[in-house]
Amino acid sequence: MTHTIIDMFMVEANEVVAELLTELGVPSLRRVHPPPDDSSTQPLNRFLRALDLPPVAGMDRRALQPLLNRVKGRPESFAVNLAILRSLERAVYEPSSVGHFALASEDYTHFTSPIRRYGDLIVHRALISALNLGPGGLVGEDGGAFAALGEHLSMTERRATAAERGARDRLVAAFLASRIGAEFDARITGVERFGVFVAVADSGAEGLLPLSAFGDEPFRLDPVRRELRGRHGGEVFRLGDRLRVRLEEADPLTGGLIFGIAGRRPRAVDGLRRPGSGARAPALAWPPGLAR
Repeated sequence: MTHTIIDMFMVEANEVVAELLTELGVPSLRRVHPPPDDSSTQPLNRFLRALDLPPVAGMDRRALQPLLNRVKGRPESFAVNLAILRSLERAVYEPSSVGHFALASEDYTHFTSPIRRYGDLIVHRALISALNLGPGGLVGEDGGAFAALGEHLSMTERRATAAERGARDRLVAAFLASRIGAEFDARITGVERFGVFVAVADSGAEGLLPLSAFGDEPFRLDPVRRELRGRHGGEVFRLGDRLRVRLEEADPLTGGLIFGIAGRRPRAVDGLRRPGSGARAPALAWPPGLAR
């Protein structure tokens, strides 16, 4: 609860500063999250129809909220929320006041202390100049410079996020390397032809459950329903399903984790490296930078 209150204050401060800079006509960097275009609804609606859910008319809160209310507490809730999440764009730095779709903010920037990003520093310097607070303000920057700077900061943010995730994956794999054979509760977060990606409930560790772990039955991918279905027995593994998994491999060098299904004997692979053992799980969290 305390963290939620702090986040609310941070968002409010960011909005107030952005609105002040707009009122004063001072150029600076905004944190922009544009609304999704109509093409974003097409794959989402195909998925919803496959689940016998009504399609959404557009990617806005008025269209999405009835859907979220309808699936709340139902087994498909996780899958629907994840599908919506992955339909959204990534937030970026720009000088224009486009607004922040995810936060429902018409004008938003990064201002909050302690300063965590270079974008925050630019906003602080813009305020120093705008309010004549002393030395350290912006000198000579114009809209063109801010556009280039925003593009550069957005790129370095993506690069830093990827590096952070890679380091986290390797540390998690190193930690779990001594726990081969341990069982965990997990949830399916991605479905591919070669298996499913799972996230461990307690630690958030993510890894691959390859097709060989399912046993001898062949499975067929349904890309619309985002599920793997057994060709003979009809067993189904779909996005959002919970299952009990067993850790089979942990590679600290690559950060890769391979799981099996607890209580099930995997299909023999004749000593060959299992398909997808070097694959990366799709990012589970809110897309980098989307929340703020």
